[in-house]
Amino acid sequence: MGRTVVVLGGGISGLAASYHLSRAPCPPKVVLVESSERLGGWIRSVRGPNGAIFELGPRGIRPAGALGARTLLLVASLAMDSLCRGVFAGNSRELSIRSCFPSLFQAEQTHRSILLGLLLGAGRTPQPDSALIRQALAERWSQWSLRGGLEMLPQALETHLTSRGVSVLRGQPVCGLSLQAEGRWKVSLRDSSLEADHVISAIPASGIWTFGAIFRRSRSPGNRVMLGGSWLQTLEASGCVLSQELFQQRAQEAAATQLGLKEMPSHCLVHLHKNCIPQYTLGHWQKLESARQFLTAHRLPLTLAGASYEGVAVNDCIESGRQAAVSVLGTEPNS
Repeated sequence: MGRTVVVLGGGISGLAASYHLSRAPCPPKVVLVESSERLGGWIRSVRGPNGAIFELGPRGIRPAGALGARTLLLVASLAMDSLCRGVFAGNSRELSIRSCFPSLFQAEQTHRSILLGLLLGAGRTPQPDSALIRQALAERWSQWSLRGGLEMLPQALETHLTSRGVSVLRGQPVCGLSLQAEGRWKVSLRDSSLEADHVISAIPASGIWTFGAIFRRSRSPGNRVMLGGSWLQTLEASGCVLSQELFQQRAQEAAATQLGLKEMPSHCLVHLHKNCIPQYTLGHWQKLESARQFLTAHRLPLTLAGASYEGVAVNDCIESGRQAAVSVLGTEPNS
């Protein structure tokens, strides 16, 4: 009997891990478990009354570099049309360069200078090639999205996974995870349980308030304002009611100040995210290395994936899922 791999978390990392597992020459049985009724995690798109797409999470994906190219390969394999159209929202003084920007760290370590290292190519990896990647380069895309919103990507991944025999369980929060005497996992769900030879955990490691402020003009209909950080924490501590009206007022004030937009918006959508962007503070990579050493020392059939570890951008999360699949399979899956 073949192995069974249970993937915890139906966000983009868990979906990517399941995708690459399912495309192995001899794929294991894959079960994707999601606690909510929808897949995609923070990627969520809604359509406004005038037909405009509102992105409640990421609004675009960068095509640059090897990770951006791999994401475009994935999109091409799903036969999805893309069109041309940020990332950390925290305190830059508290972020770890090694964890947040590993290519910059590697460039500095190799050549003792970030600029020199980047000029000489430190930290670069070979870039995949495809017609879609060449189009992105030729048209100089800075970002790309999908015509019906970015949530089309997790939706297409779900369709692909089910077509390849992956079991997708929605609305099934994990209640417990225990390693049995024979070395297999028992995954306890709300009303049932699963057994697995290996578990990929693509759920958040922990959560904190992680908002910053980003103001920018957009080529897509409308503008988005992200608010929060210490400002939001101060409001909470003072006992202020965090109402939609308050957020809308502050967003309009920010748009007027930063973008010169004085007129009232034709449509306003307020959405509050909690714990959406992990903060890689100083010492993050040591904690990550300790966790890996613990898993290795105890030979636990558990692999970690997702935004909590080695990158919070969509490309990073997709790559994290791919690397988790590689770890389980012991070889590169078919792209």
